[in-house]
Amino acid sequence: MLFKKPAFTLLECLIALSLTMILFMISVMGYRHFITENTLIANVNQMVEA
Repeated sequence: MLFKKPAFTLLECLIALSLTMILFMISVMGYRHFITENTLIANVNQMVEA
């Protein structure tokens, strides 16, 4: 083998995977908070309109 092909090391893959998982968890938590707040506001509006 004359040339070494450029590739990701295991450490680089683990770092990329961990960053992706952190961003995913932050987005899921933000989405759940948004849905909870939206449901609460919708319930309050429904009670006020009744």
